[in-house]
Amino acid sequence: SWRGYAHNYHRWRGLDVAVKIENGYYPRFENFTVTNGYSSENSVAAGIYTYGNDATIKNIIIKNNQGAGIHSYGVWSPSRYENLLVYGNQLGIRTGMNNEFVNCTVVDNSGLGIWSLSSNFSLTNCIVAGNTEGQIRFRNADSPSQITVNYSNIEGSESGIDVNNNGSIIWGVDNFNVDSRFVDSQNNDYHLLASSKLINAGHPDSLDSDGTRKDIGVYPYLNSYSGPIWIVDANEGNDTFGTGALDNKFASIQSAINFASDGDSVSVMPGTYIENIDFR
Repeated sequence: SWRGYAHNYHRWRGLDVAVKIENGYYPRFENFTVTNGYSSENSVAAGIYTYGNDATIKNIIIKNNQGAGIHSYGVWSPSRYENLLVYGNQLGIRTGMNNEFVNCTVVDNSGLGIWSLSSNFSLTNCIVAGNTEGQIRFRNADSPSQITVNYSNIEGSESGIDVNNNGSIIWGVDNFNVDSRFVDSQNNDYHLLASSKLINAGHPDSLDSDGTRKDIGVYPYLNSYSGPIWIVDANEGNDTFGTGALDNKFASIQSAINFASDGDSVSVMPGTYIENIDFR
């Protein structure tokens, strides 16, 4: 078992995979950054390699590895991957077993986002977008793969999943194909703006730490204000850290809609607003 703490930082600047977890008994690996691992083959593990175990991998940033950010292989019980940010790798995730991915953001990898090899896996509250060679693809050899997708934002929707004539898609409920509206993806800030349609759009039985419905992706937009009057001001508001309160206004109408509950009201200050509003 490996458990880091909030400020721990894990880095292995060497050849071979940075982290190996093999044949463990319910191993846990939490609260680290894994970067600069190396593999001579782009589709093989460079960041995290798990084999033959029902691991829990949680609160991990996996970035800039020369090879696969995650390579999960084996035939035992499913591993759970939760609150992961996977970006800047040659391949985001290579899954070869029955895995659960929850609140993961897999973006801006230079190859595929997810490559499935005879895997039965699920995505819940996840974002998969902006990966250069495609979002999700199954290998067209060996046993077929199956993916189950719920409450997730997949670039291209179902068409963003290439089953390669070797598998099936269970396209569940409340999935999206929209701009995630990250704060600054050019500088690797994958927090959501308050105007993102992924706010409070995750699985309704799961809650963020502010008590609201889960957001989709690794980083929730936490808000200490609960209404019932939401203030929007295009000139003085802010969608990066605004709350919608009078002293910390939102900049967009969509932000207020995202957080408002039935019976609340949205007060819009004079200004220019160019939006396609989703009243949800």
